[in-house]
Amino acid sequence: MDRLPEFAAFDYADKADAGPKWEKWIRRLELLFTGMNIDDNGRKRALLLHYAGESVFDIYEAEKGDTAPNYAATKQIIQNCRSNRLRRRALREPDMNLKTLLDLSRALEVAETQALTMEAQNERNSVNAMQKSSGKHRSRNPRSKEQVTKSESTIDKPCGNCGLAHARTSVCPAKGQQCRFCKKLNHFQRVCRAKKRASGQHSNFKHVREVDFRHEAESSEEEYMYSINGKKGPQKTLKVNGVLCDFLLDTGASVNVLDQTTHVKIGSPKLKKESHPALVPYGGGKQLTVFGSCQLKIEWKGVVQLHKFYVVKGNYGALLGYQTCMSFGLVQVVHQLSPIADRYPDLFVGIGKLKDRTVRIHVDESVKPVAQRSRRTPFHLRPKVEAELQKLLDDDIIERVKDEPTPWISPIVCVPKKNPEEIRVCVDMREANKAIIRERHLMPTIDELIHDLNGAAVFSKLDLRQGYHQLELEPASRSITTFNTHVGIFRYKRLNFGVSAASEIFQETIRSVIQGVRGAKNISDDILVFGKTQEDHDAALTETFKALQDSGLKLNRPKCEFNTDRITFFGLVFSKAGISPDPGKVTAIRERSNRQTLLN
Repeated sequence: MDRLPEFAAFDYADKADAGPKWEKWIRRLELLFTGMNIDDNGRKRALLLHYAGESVFDIYEAEKGDTAPNYAATKQIIQNCRSNRLRRRALREPDMNLKTLLDLSRALEVAETQALTMEAQNERNSVNAMQKSSGKHRSRNPRSKEQVTKSESTIDKPCGNCGLAHARTSVCPAKGQQCRFCKKLNHFQRVCRAKKRASGQHSNFKHVREVDFRHEAESSEEEYMYSINGKKGPQKTLKVNGVLCDFLLDTGASVNVLDQTTHVKIGSPKLKKESHPALVPYGGGKQLTVFGSCQLKIEWKGVVQLHKFYVVKGNYGALLGYQTCMSFGLVQVVHQLSPIADRYPDLFVGIGKLKDRTVRIHVDESVKPVAQRSRRTPFHLRPKVEAELQKLLDDDIIERVKDEPTPWISPIVCVPKKNPEEIRVCVDMREANKAIIRERHLMPTIDELIHDLNGAAVFSKLDLRQGYHQLELEPASRSITTFNTHVGIFRYKRLNFGVSAASEIFQETIRSVIQGVRGAKNISDDILVFGKTQEDHDAALTETFKALQDSGLKLNRPKCEFNTDRITFFGLVFSKAGISPDPGKVTAIRERSNRQTLLN
């Protein structure tokens, strides 16, 4: 076979100018095909992929998927459909074929039609109820039948004098009536401006009672709702991009919101004009205008995190949603109040770091290092990966690798979380683990735990926040944790998940922190505190809190349980009556046995 002529590969380095360069490169390639007298489309495609270079071939492999004509149709539907929900569903399930996608789109269309019909009926019922209520007030001022018909047929926005919806051409029910608050004429007490000023409300301020956050025609599992109450709620001052801003804390909110004033105050960061959720005032009404979204750096008590905010029209103030409040420890959800825990508020804020000690990963130097190829991250996941990496950088968990050799490199794996907007970045350490020498520490057994808890009547369970990430790696042990991404090479500064020796290292480290506490045992990132009496339990809990605080470790309060008479721990239920299997585990086994019996 004759040797292929040399032809320069396509230069993909400058992405900003890739379009014109690609067209020019294709024209040159077509001239080559003409000169070589190649007419077969299959040979042309093969030579194009060969000459284009590795970068273009990787893009082709990532985008190829189904090569049948159905693939093109599926891609067109995903890119051009009007339903955001259908697009997100299709992107979450990349293996979905054309038939499944069409069936899903038809089902969503039918559901949307039926929902709109029901909502329209509810709206008509609401308007009828309002008209009936307005009629009671109109009875005080008799009018002609012509006036009543005209008023009911031209319902307008609520009147500023009576608060009712009626036509501006009709006689207001409040005309000639005396306000019971200010004693002035021609308005009712419920819309009295003097009353609003007296109660601290500005007459021109629009209170958002509750906002419905939802994707169009979403199911109940994918709908979110939050409220901005008219009453004064809990507020905190946090740094946003270095600027102090006041926020209302709302545990019912699933998104973070900035008004125009706050957006300008922090320097008007650039907004993404992507599809955004509908923000609608409670009970319907006019939809809030959303200008776009942006990722902002939030700082609270030295803890820096990256969170997404939606910027809305108006000057209603800024709001922090549930997830952001929980991540900073601004609010806590507790199973039972613990006055002891309230004396250690800093123990539940941020991600801790063990003081005055680093941990070491022992590496077998005889094992040859392996630098693995990067696994291509799908384009629709790349913004989420970048956000997660930035969060790890801000929390001082990882660091960039620059200007130094990287003998060990592992790829990453993107794992979706329950929240579709978030992912978990995991490092595939299988090759690196072949060189890691495990430390052999004794792990506590369930039998030992049962013996230690014999006679205990009061229990608490403590959960360490992102346990492994609270242990700092010594500099010499960080190289083997190096991983590559589409935005560069990083390595861990803290002990990371996936290291084969991590569980033994972590177990022994936490055991050494609480070893002087009588009535405290740890297995993995859970610490069990117990006592035969309330006094014994409280003393053990206080000592445990003090030991954790002195060592710089932090707890995840939503997952902690305090001062209870029974607790579930590693598949067993402990109480003052003794031990028993976890009912949830037993039920799962029974159901599995039944299914096997039916199949047999």
